[in-house]
Order: sequence, then structure tokens, then C-alpha cells
Amino acid sequence: MRCTWVMLLAGLTLLSLRGCTPGTPQVDIQIYFVPHDQLSQYHSRYVPGNNGSVSINWGPSGEAADAIVLIASDTTNQLQRDHAIREELTQCLGLLNDSDFYADSVFYRGDSTATSYSPLDRSLIEMLYQDAVTIGMDSQQAAAALANRYNQQQIDYFMAVACGAEYDASDNGIHKWTHSPAIQVHGSPTPADQKTLRQVIGEINELTTAMQLHLIDGPL
Repeated sequence: MRCTWVMLLAGLTLLSLRGCTPGTPQVDIQIYFVPHDQLSQYHSRYVPGNNGSVSINWGPSGEAADAIVLIASDTTNQLQRDHAIREELTQCLGLLNDSDFYADSVFYRGDSTATSYSPLDRSLIEMLYQDAVTIGMDSQQAAAALANRYNQQQIDYFMAVACGAEYDASDNGIHKWTHSPAIQVHGSPTPADQKTLRQVIGEINELTTAMQLHLIDGPL
């Protein structure tokens, strides 16, 4: 189970959003592996009962400003954490909606422990970070931008996952990172958690040449 939260921030600088001071590394995505009963301490909008959660702050133009990923370290087995790491970090890219279709997808709304990307999942990640797909595009504009390269099944699934109500009922636009975000890990990830996180980052980076995730100081 997971919970997604997003917030649109206006009138704040990215420096203040990331909590950086001059001379310190910029951190864009914070990942916490902590006991389930402590998850709410790391984000006020965390909904109790979820073993995984992602919360993204969007800048005034719809770009990702910073994000927090929460993973319960004590109420999950390794298979569940492997799935949560992949799902939450992938949704952190800007693919936030769940879907009732394709049970092998990491975006599947039902009971899922998918620990690898389906071919459709890989297409969606690649599609979001195509240069032709820009922040603020609505679903029709994005579909038109992708029509020459992707088939209708891929485009329809992209529209379902990348646009719509997970952001806001009135927001049908594209959101994503406009720079390569730095990830910092906190808490007590297992060696297997660390391996999975590196693997997921590597797979995402193969699909998003215009945006590359990278780890900074932490247990990894």
C-alpha cells in the first residue's frame, strides 16, 4: 500500500524548498527507511497504515522542486520493500496515478508486488522525459507530441498515469523534474534494499537521458 501527496508551491525559492545552505550538497529527493510507527514523523501528510509513500512539492510552473519517499522498514518483508522502492521512486518522477489495468505494472492499483518494470512501464518513463513532452501540456497535447513514436496502447496508459486526479481534479497537465535530482538515503536500509535502490536508479537513468538520478552521501 502507498499514499501519494503533492503540493504546489508558489513564491518560494528552490533554495528554501530544499533546505540548503551555501556550501552544502543540494538534496532533491529524501528517502527514509524507518519503522512504520515513525513514518508520520518524517512527513505531516503521511496517511497511517501505508507501508510506502511519496510526497512531491511542485514549483509554480509545475516542475518538481523536492520530494520525500517513505518506506516502512519493520512491517514489510524484502519482497514488499523491493516493490515499494521501485514504485515510490518511479512515481516520484511525475508518474503519480495508479491504474486498474495491467497487473504486471508497478502502477497497478490492486494488490501488487511487481519488482521489475513491464514493457509498458519502461515506455511510460521514457515518454515522460522526451523533450517533446513539456511541463503544463494537457493530455491531448502530450498525446499529439508522442503520436509519431509510440502506439495507442502506450499513449493511453501514459495519459492515465501521467495526467489527472492524483495531482488535482482540475489539473490535467504534465509534471516532471527539469533538472537531475540528487537522492539522499536515511534510516536503516538493508543491503538488499540498497541493491534494489541502485538497480532501480540505473534502470530509470537508462530511460531518461535528459534527467539522471544520482545518490549523494548516505548509507549507500
